[in-house]
Amino acid sequence: MTRPPELSGGLPWLGHALEFRRNPVALLGRGRARLGDVFSFRLAGSRVTALTGPRAQAAFFQAPDDQLSAREVYRFMIPIFGRGVAYDAVPEVMDEQMGFFFPALREERLQAYARVMQDEVERYCHGWGESGKSISWRP
Repeated sequence: MTRPPELSGGLPWLGHALEFRRNPVALLGRGRARLGDVFSFRLAGSRVTALTGPRAQAAFFQAPDDQLSAREVYRFMIPIFGRGVAYDAVPEVMDEQMGFFFPALREERLQAYARVMQDEVERYCHGWGESGKSISWRP
């Protein structure tokens, strides 16, 4: 089996983790520009393969589970969705649930969600006034 080309750079063991944390879109864009729609990079001791663009993504999502398993790749999402939902459900139930998820996760819908969240934050902050207590916050 041929492995995808690997993006150069990164730090020992961390690989591209710092760059990915700072700006994941730029990292993925750089990888795609240099190596094409399918490439790998190192992320905290693991090799991560990016599938960018519709053809590469379709190959992943339409592949049978014995070739490429979305369930295995996305197991880290179980605490987010919960037990028995999506990637923790039996294949038949997962397929049915994904039919509900996909329309809500399309790019134009995600952009609309971001606008709604921005409007809500701006409305919330508008009533704060010009003075108050300053706090320091770090993610």
